Amino acid sequence: LQADVIITGTGLLHKPSTPKYSGAELFEGTAFHTNQWRKDVSLSGKRVGIIGTGASAVQAVPRIADMGVESLTVFQRTPTWCAPRFNFQFRGAVKFLFKYIPGLQMLYRWYLFWTYEIRFFIMFIMP
Repeated sequence: LQADVIITGTGLLHKPSTPKYSGAELFEGTAFHTNQWRKDVSLSGKRVGIIGTGASAVQAVPRIADMGVESLTVFQRTPTWCAPRFNFQFRGAVKFLFKYIPGLQMLYRWYLFWTYEIRFFIMFIMP
């Protein structure tokens, strides 16, 4: 990695987590965590590397890109979890049933809620 500035965006904001990586001790530029943002450091014209793709990075990366940086490289250890969305249009008959059968739409919502809650439990709680 060749950069003038390294910004980490890993860990929770109240407890920053600075990743350990080989060669970090050789880096001669400025390094800081998004939780401890250095207002005295101008990123304009610099090559910037940001480590992490979590909530902090999602907010920081677009803003950093607009700061006139020479280049911006984002490093991620593992991809974020992203479930597919199964959006679709309800057909007219289903809309009719939801409209005229009291509670049917709420029953359907509860069905979806518990279906996904059970999947989460099976995938992440029950190893």
